[in-house]
Amino acid sequence: MNIVQLTDVQVEYTGLHTVQALKDVTLSVEEGEWITILGPSGSGKTTLLNMIGGMERPSTGEVRVADMQLNKLSNEELQDFRREKIGFIFQHYQLLEQFTVLENVMLPQWPYLPKKEIESRATERLSQLLLAHRLHHLPGELSGGEKQRTAIARAMIHSPQILLCDEPTGNLDRDNRDNVLACLRSLHQNGMTILIVTHDEEIATYGDRILFLRDGILKERVEA
Repeated sequence: MNIVQLTDVQVEYTGLHTVQALKDVTLSVEEGEWITILGPSGSGKTTLLNMIGGMERPSTGEVRVADMQLNKLSNEELQDFRREKIGFIFQHYQLLEQFTVLENVMLPQWPYLPKKEIESRATERLSQLLLAHRLHHLPGELSGGEKQRTAIARAMIHSPQILLCDEPTGNLDRDNRDNVLACLRSLHQNGMTILIVTHDEEIATYGDRILFLRDGILKERVEA
């Protein structure tokens, strides 16, 4: 069953010049699939993730995720969709330096669930990612790999249906990169749908399918 379906999606940004970030993109992703999207900087990779995650709306075309047509939802409905269905992981971690590891993981769900329930979920996720000894540390006290595992725990606290990863290993050395990819592989083996955008071709060996994005055009295989 397709959990993601993009049909003829175009995204244009207008200013002094019109830029076409995505050009007639059609994409189907099955539930439980790991898709790696390769492409250089400026190719439209982040825009594509933002479409799937309900962060941006297409100029034309249809975006359907988890049986919801995103381009027909209100801003409030999109906010609920992101909070319930989507987990985001970013290259730069997006951790708040003034909060502890535990608090950073709790923050996205804090207004919506009882504090004790959120704290229990966050502690469990961090323990699964071998960060139980770091619960009360600040981000500045963590290694790059620990920061990214904290970000994974935050993305997974609400058990999303889809995990969207934007260059998740771009700031990591090889050992930390491999540790983070091992965490993602474990999630995938447990049925998580994962989409990763990256320029690192080695990451493609971890997924089920490789796509290539250049100048806003998505192709089903990497060009030689």
